[in-house]
Amino acid sequence: MTGPLVVDLAHASADAGGKAAGLARLWAAGLPVPPGFALTSAAFRVVTGARATGAGLDALGERLAAWAHAAESHPIPPALEADVVARSRALAVLGGSLIVRSSMAIEDGVTRAAPGVGRSIDAVAPDDVWTAIRAVWVASLTPMVAAYARRDGVDDVPAPGVVVQRAITGERLTVYTRPPGRAEADEVWLGHATRSITRRDDPRPEVTLALAAERAIAAPRGADVELVREEGGAWFVVQARPLVHPAPRPRRAAPPSIVLAPLRASGRRWRRDVTHNPAPLSTAQTELCNLVERAGVAPFHLAVVAGFLYDAPRDDAGEVASAPAPRTADELDARVAAAAAAVDEALAVTDELDRALVGYLTAYAAIVRLAPAIAAARAVLVDRLVAAGATRREAVARAAELAPRRPSSLVSMVAAAARGEIDHATLHARAGHFAPAWDVASPTFAETPALLDDAIARARARPAPPPEPDAPRELADEVALARAAADAAERDDALFAHAQATVRRALLATAARLGLPPEDVFWLPFDELRSAPAEGARGGWTAAMAARASAARAAAARSAGWDMPLVVGDPFALSEGQSPESKGGMHPSTWRGDGLGGRAAGPAARLEALGATARLPRGAVVVTPAVTPAMALMLEGVAAIVCEHGSLLDHGPAMARELGVPCVVGCAGFADTVIDGEWLEVDGDAGTVRRAPELERI
Repeated sequence: MTGPLVVDLAHASADAGGKAAGLARLWAAGLPVPPGFALTSAAFRVVTGARATGAGLDALGERLAAWAHAAESHPIPPALEADVVARSRALAVLGGSLIVRSSMAIEDGVTRAAPGVGRSIDAVAPDDVWTAIRAVWVASLTPMVAAYARRDGVDDVPAPGVVVQRAITGERLTVYTRPPGRAEADEVWLGHATRSITRRDDPRPEVTLALAAERAIAAPRGADVELVREEGGAWFVVQARPLVHPAPRPRRAAPPSIVLAPLRASGRRWRRDVTHNPAPLSTAQTELCNLVERAGVAPFHLAVVAGFLYDAPRDDAGEVASAPAPRTADELDARVAAAAAAVDEALAVTDELDRALVGYLTAYAAIVRLAPAIAAARAVLVDRLVAAGATRREAVARAAELAPRRPSSLVSMVAAAARGEIDHATLHARAGHFAPAWDVASPTFAETPALLDDAIARARARPAPPPEPDAPRELADEVALARAAADAAERDDALFAHAQATVRRALLATAARLGLPPEDVFWLPFDELRSAPAEGARGGWTAAMAARASAARAAAARSAGWDMPLVVGDPFALSEGQSPESKGGMHPSTWRGDGLGGRAAGPAARLEALGATARLPRGAVVVTPAVTPAMALMLEGVAAIVCEHGSLLDHGPAMARELGVPCVVGCAGFADTVIDGEWLEVDGDAGTVRRAPELERI
């Protein structure tokens, strides 16, 4: 007995997923919900043959891949296919197109809302509904969804449901019936592009409707309600879910003094690499940093303490530091091409670990020579603007405006795929080496291809960026060099991603050969992997290694809670990036940094782990320590970006320009004061981030 495969939305229950069940409760309360129907989890099982196996986490990835393949390719039973198409055509008679939405068990719950984790496809024609349903199913079967489910101790991904509704177009309004983090407050937040705050007794129909939705889904601590008003008509409730109130964030503790003692004793001035590696590194990435330091191939020293990466200038940098600066864009392009050829040759290795490490070091030596050249090329335009009378800050901002395009960036590649200029296979080939974090423990996009496909779908809704500004005639050569440098930085990152991915493949092959869980191999020293006993003599070896890997992960988690200094070894150094009002442990309403890109507002979404593969909610203001090139996939559709570190010439602002959203950088410490869901207003032109208490009350 499989149960019903398709049900009217009014009769949906938990077997059609969290979103369908929530919409059914709204319908039962007599609220205006767009008409529709739901496919239950039984429909998915009938089509794919999927069955819950109770297998452990080690088999989850294989099972998800098999389910996704079946969801894409298995034939639809004729009766089911005809029923769904007939229902879809009946909805279309009411006017407009359809929207097909995910409805997973992890969505719209009391403790987890899973905003943005599932996929919705709008503007669907009735005869195309099955193509959209298959795509939504596949998007519900990714490692990202499994990781989200695992946060609640769920070791499996239940068969997904799907909602099909008449699409309502018109004015959109998001309503929080209680403020996030203050479940007892008598406030309602309303907004889309901007936010206003009112009381719960406000008589306006949108407030009344949102409060009715709160009662219908039994969410006394508040609800996140999405309303749409059809042109010339009344409001519809298109979504309502309980508001999840996060606990206040604990303040970070200072690390034990012994942790920083080696850096202080060195006599050097060390800076923490917050723009690339703000979180503790895995053991494998630490080993790679130590390998580079011992070889002395970089113009800087590297040191990893408590998992955090620090660097200091190297006195004997030699030819790396003394290479002449490129004078033209063509000269810089030639250097990048030469480095790329050297990297490709070095990384044409097998999956054997020691050979991969030799290739990595050779590639690193070639890549690291590009950084001074790129920095020098970028400085030419800035220095020329300063010489003409601009302040350094004004010159950096102007240089960023004049060099906004990066054809080699992941954002540009995804946009090209969305426009049909390159096919999916080409994008996957070019972007497969990238991972969200600069750590070999972070899965690459070759391993998580659904993230690329999802980014393409989201990019189709992105408006085309404004045309590149004309370069002033007197600055033509400098602007050409700055534009070449901006793109060279992306090509440089792609080369490093290639080197990282090569080592990751070798480590995964090592894990498979030794019978280790793949996730453990990145938390073990290379020497331990090399000294593994022969297969017949391993005995309890793998269990002991698993215990050591678990201990290493626990140590990194502990270190992540420490407030590590940005600078060590300089008694006159101050914390960078914070305005005076943000110091001294205060939680000010306004933070100041450097910005660009106009104004936007939305709920805060903190991204503390750059290696996370979760897609961020559409319309969110992303608060992150830094931005890596690969984060473009998660940032599609966000409202704004706030970076704790960096400058206007870094990845964050460059990516924001291409995505068409505001960005403010240099707000160090901001993430520690923010609650997920808290409303933020970002003014890129002024370089400010305002919090809800300072916004207008009506």
